[in-house]
Amino acid sequence: MGSTNKKKILIAIPSYGAAEMETFRSIYNMDRCGHEVSFDFVRGYLIDAERNSICEMAINGGYDYMLQIDSDVILPPDALRNLLDPETDIVMGVYTEKRYIGQHPEQGGHTNAHKLGVAHSYILESSITYAELTEPRMKIKGGGTGCLLVSTAALQKMRYPWFKFVEYPSREHLSEDLYFCEQAHAHGIPVWLDTRVRCGHINRQII
Repeated sequence: MGSTNKKKILIAIPSYGAAEMETFRSIYNMDRCGHEVSFDFVRGYLIDAERNSICEMAINGGYDYMLQIDSDVILPPDALRNLLDPETDIVMGVYTEKRYIGQHPEQGGHTNAHKLGVAHSYILESSITYAELTEPRMKIKGGGTGCLLVSTAALQKMRYPWFKFVEYPSREHLSEDLYFCEQAHAHGIPVWLDTRVRCGHINRQII
């Protein structure tokens, strides 16, 4: 199972501040499956700029894949093994959407992923629930990129900027991760969700 060829993979965390200890621990404990893995942490004020910097690091460093992990996401130990089984250009792990943290998946909690075929905007009703995760891999319109594996071949095809926060004249917004997904589709690259990679998502309350 998984990739039998050794890959060079950059794992990086984009963050406004410090990453959660649970996030670091989950990366440290993750099965690397014999691949050549490097780690970096990119800190700044603009999340799209940080994500783009990681993409450039992956390309310039001659990596085969880039795995971006948000600073509050916890990986399962077999995350990398499953994300590479089978190998695709873009695949995401699953985690609970921020506003639904604390809701049990069995109660139909919403995930970070959005369904295909939704007209124009990423509305709440387009979210995929845990109850709908019935296949190991699903093609999706897009979603939160808190656990995102991308081949550098895809990054080179899409080109800079891969991530961009967009504000429209109507004052509506498109987040940087959904912009990435739209760019992928525009370049004919499907976005996959691996339902076996079920991540934790931390919701800290700052008082």
